[in-house]
Amino acid sequence: MSKTAIIVLSLALLSAAGVICSGAVRKNSNKFKSLSTKEFEKAIKSKDVRLIDVRTAEEYAQGHIPGAINIDVNSSDFAERCLKVLRSGETAALYCRSGRRSKNAANILSSRWTSIIELDGGFLSWTSDIER
Repeated sequence: MSKTAIIVLSLALLSAAGVICSGAVRKNSNKFKSLSTKEFEKAIKSKDVRLIDVRTAEEYAQGHIPGAINIDVNSSDFAERCLKVLRSGETAALYCRSGRRSKNAANILSSRWTSIIELDGGFLSWTSDIER
């Protein structure tokens, strides 16, 4: 096989791998919805939503969205603790400081819970958009 054929074949395989990987990421992100501050604010007013702050206890103590339960996503029993507070039919509404940990928390919880939303931009966006 010529060097050109090997290069072309290698590039084709890398492209195919990229498509497969991007599809997996897209599929994974469909397991939960990231909402803007306004959308999240509207969603958490429902009685069928359980608001969970996934930051540390220290961060939670410095300020949180009223009604939120604090369950640190970095705790070893995060999913189990969430499942203990969630009732059948409820949506888990997750947030953190900036949105990064809540997306991670949503991914962790999505294997065991079907209805999950998270606040894109986290508590930082909440305090700048909502509490002006």
